[in-house]
Amino acid sequence: RNISEIPHPFIIETMDLFKKENNFEKSKINFIHLNHTNPLLDSNSAAFKKVKESGFNTAEYKDIINL
Repeated sequence: RNISEIPHPFIIETMDLFKKENNFEKSKINFIHLNHTNPLLDSNSAAFKKVKESGFNTAEYKDIINL
């Protein structure tokens, strides 16, 4: 399907939206729902490093997040 029809923001858009938050607040944001082709699944990828260096997190297999 056309990616423009997907109703949620891209990770880069979310990072831009919250870029002025302090690191504690940004660390609460965990990017989830990553399909098998997403470079964020590879901890050696530039995309993964960019997310981490920007203060955000990615969910990992079997993570438990208390709400």
